[in-house]
Amino acid sequence: MSGVSFSIHDLGIAYRKAKVDFYYSSLSSLLSIADYEEKLLDNLRSLQTRLESDDESWVREDDFLGDWTLVPKSIDPPENDPSKGGLIFSSPAEAWEHACASLGERDGKEKIEAEFRLMAKVSLDFHVLSALWMLKVGCQYDRNLTASSYGNRLRRGEDGEINPLSLGSFKPYLKPFRDWRDNGIQSMRTALEDNKKIVAVTADVSSFYHELNPGFMLKDEFNRLFDLELTDEEAKLHRLFITAIQAWADKTPLRKGLPVGLPASAVVANMALIELDRLMEKQVAPLYYGRYVDDFLLVMENGAGFESTEDLWEWLFARSNGLLDWKDKKHDAVKFKPAYLNDSQVLFENDKNKVFLLSGEQGKRLVESALPQMEWVDYRNPL
Repeated sequence: MSGVSFSIHDLGIAYRKAKVDFYYSSLSSLLSIADYEEKLLDNLRSLQTRLESDDESWVREDDFLGDWTLVPKSIDPPENDPSKGGLIFSSPAEAWEHACASLGERDGKEKIEAEFRLMAKVSLDFHVLSALWMLKVGCQYDRNLTASSYGNRLRRGEDGEINPLSLGSFKPYLKPFRDWRDNGIQSMRTALEDNKKIVAVTADVSSFYHELNPGFMLKDEFNRLFDLELTDEEAKLHRLFITAIQAWADKTPLRKGLPVGLPASAVVANMALIELDRLMEKQVAPLYYGRYVDDFLLVMENGAGFESTEDLWEWLFARSNGLLDWKDKKHDAVKFKPAYLNDSQVLFENDKNKVFLLSGEQGKRLVESALPQMEWVDYRNPL
């Protein structure tokens, strides 16, 4: 045995959290929950034995890791399809059926393009391990995030500590999402009322979960950012969890990334961008900065007189201590490149970035009318 121990009580609390998180996920299976609970104590004791064993290879085994699947994300019909004119389906399956039927009415030579999302179908044991990691280790990392990180924050009690008995691991997503958006818009209103010229930037990372290598959380370059001392049990749990999600990624066609659909992936993703938060808060000193998972909103005074998107990004690069730069000479994407993410790719691509130069009455009207109606992404399943 390894000399470290994990109590059945802790595993039971972790299962309770995992069950709720899994139940509300987009790929939940009530039958798998029922099957696991039929021999719940035996299953938890088996996991306990493996956690305490010197052999750590079990986190790479197929039975533990589970599998992956593809879920429809979007349908791109031919250019002259009637659905291009504003017909919207809530169900990707119905959109696909409509597009295929529409093609059948024509010559059949046109093609429909469908985009799929790669998601995780991991075992219940993996879910329990992940919930235990969030309760024991992930919460310590999450505590280092500032208030500017709004999305996927772990639930805590009034004393700031993790509440092990609350249902689910995370705060309900809707209020933090609205706070992130509305606080940014309110900061614009206030600045414009004070007759300030401002610049507002929205940007999000392309394929965020799929481009991250979770191994960064084991690197010294990353862990030196925190005053964090894990116990032997916590250090082993941390190592097992990160190894498991790396092994899961190796099984997928992408051979990289975080398991979309595994709740603990959200904590890992948040931590990957902690240096971006610190950069924006300390070096840029904006009127407002907020990040919701991989999407940030930045509001500053336009004292530098920015006249183009490139002007703005170059100004930010100069204050980033090398953390931000153009991806290449094409200047079509901005790369976030801290040392701990040297084997990941975090890109803010230009077609997703928006820059608003706002002043005077026209700026006020834009903030009051257009900005609140912008298409803000739903981050229950971020990518």
